[in-house]
Amino acid sequence: LLAGHCENLKSLSRVQLSVWQQQVAALLTSIGPQPQGQQVVVIGLSFGSLLGLWLAKTYPALISHLVLLSPPL
Repeated sequence: LLAGHCENLKSLSRVQLSVWQQQVAALLTSIGPQPQGQQVVVIGLSFGSLLGLWLAKTYPALISHLVLLSPPL
């Protein structure tokens, strides 16, 4: 889970976007190189859609598809 989730609203409000970006980037890069250059599909719900967009912009070579569900745009 992302930092601040499953806690109280006060702790969630103290988490900065950069922390969540670091967490999702660490997860994506920890998967490591995929066989034969395969890429991953990123699915984001609500605010996770914005994190998915950021991942796709930051790591385009690692992502084949981006699915955005209820993005707050």
